[in-house]
This record gives sequence, structure tokens and C-alpha cells, in this order.
Amino acid sequence: MPSLDDVVDLDAVIPKPKPHLLDDDVQKGRRAIDRVLSASDAELNSRAFLLSQFKNFGLPLVTADFFKPWAAHMNASGFGALQVPTEYIDMLRTIMPLNLETGIEIGVYRGGFSYFTTAVLQRVNPRFTLTLVDPWDSMLGFDQFAAVLNLRKLMPSTSQDFAGQRFDFVFIDGDHTYEGAIADWRNLGVHAARAVGFHDIHDHTPGTGTAQTWNEIKAQVCETHEVYEFAHAVERGLGIGLVVNPSGYRTLRQLI
Repeated sequence: MPSLDDVVDLDAVIPKPKPHLLDDDVQKGRRAIDRVLSASDAELNSRAFLLSQFKNFGLPLVTADFFKPWAAHMNASGFGALQVPTEYIDMLRTIMPLNLETGIEIGVYRGGFSYFTTAVLQRVNPRFTLTLVDPWDSMLGFDQFAAVLNLRKLMPSTSQDFAGQRFDFVFIDGDHTYEGAIADWRNLGVHAARAVGFHDIHDHTPGTGTAQTWNEIKAQVCETHEVYEFAHAVERGLGIGLVVNPSGYRTLRQLI
């Protein structure tokens, strides 16, 4: 099947993947993943350690100006995650104590976020498994990372294919229209047992509905759940919203 890179012209924003450079980048990324999986408890609880390993994974530590250009902040082959590292690591550190066992990511693209997330949460709980969902298979390096990580790749698929299923952790970063984002929330987010992450909570680009969706979500759940916003690059969008169910025994659907 084609990848998202084959059907959408992303050159102006995101560099096209360079498969001939992938082996070197995967080896570098695997070293960082292996280091996370073998980390001591003290290291795992260190923000500085996780940020350094994310950098070693293939991305520099960046600030709000990292949009100029994207290519300067991705590894050479292009599998790296498009995240502001401090936002992302702060979200991970918030959900690590939940001892999550199952997760699902809606909107995977090239897989960088998926691999590092799984490594950290699998180090916390060796049974943790991340299910990867996307209508396009654009992932790079999946087989190499799956050799040491608990990954379940299901593509092509969307949140509708899992509607009503319960996962400990749901991360929503799929269709960025309001209709698509709210559908992901209704299909899977409200059924999350422990936490829901939501990407691009400050993206007001025309045609993007993630900011509106997030504002509606947090208004629904702020009285019954812990709500966090990690937004270190607000000027240009991005940001991660997080809803945590502190009770751990009722889903969001049962509480709303």
C-alpha cells in the first residue's frame, strides 16, 4: 500500500524519507532504545536522562523556532518523531507512574513517537504493548524496532475499527479536522482506562480542528479528571493535552 508520503506533497514542511540512510539512523535509534530499556530506576525518573536519550534517538533538543525548517530537527532518514521534546517527555513522565499495560496510537506517520514511547512505558511495565493505527503505512524501521519492543501494527485502519475498545492509554494524533479529531475521541478516547494524550492542542491552522476539540474535551472532564497541558511552542501550535483518570477503575465514558 502507498504511504502518506506517496499521496500528499509534504516536501515544503517535512523532508521525504531517505531509505538509503535508514540503517544508520535505526542503529543509532536502537542504541537509545536499548539504553532506555536497561535504565536504572533513578535514570528512568530523571527528566534530563529521558531528554538526552530522546536526543540520542535522533532529534536535537529544540525550542519554538524548530519549525524553521523541519529538516534541521529530524534524523537524516526521516523516521524521527515530530515533537517538541520537552512537551513530549513531560507527558511521558506524567503517565509513567500509572503502570500502563495497553496503549493505542491514532496517527502514527513514520513511527518515531511510537518507538520511544513504547520503550519508556515498556521499561516501566514489561507487559506494555502499543497498538499502531493509521490509514497509511508510512512507518520506517518498524521491523528493527519491533524486534525489541512490544508493538502491534495495524494498517490501514482508523479509530472506527476499534470503537468502544478499552485501552489503558490512548494517544490521538490522527485526522486533524474537527470532525476527525472528535471522532477519534468518541471512538476511543472516552473509553480509555487511565489516560488520553491529545496532540496539536494549540494548532489554529485553517482547516485544523484539534484546538477546538481539545477545548471541548477538557471542559467535559476537568471536574472529574486531572488535566494537563504541555505547550512549550504555543506560538506555532503543537502542544500536548493530557487527561488522567486517577481512580483507574472507571473509563472516561462512565464518568462524563
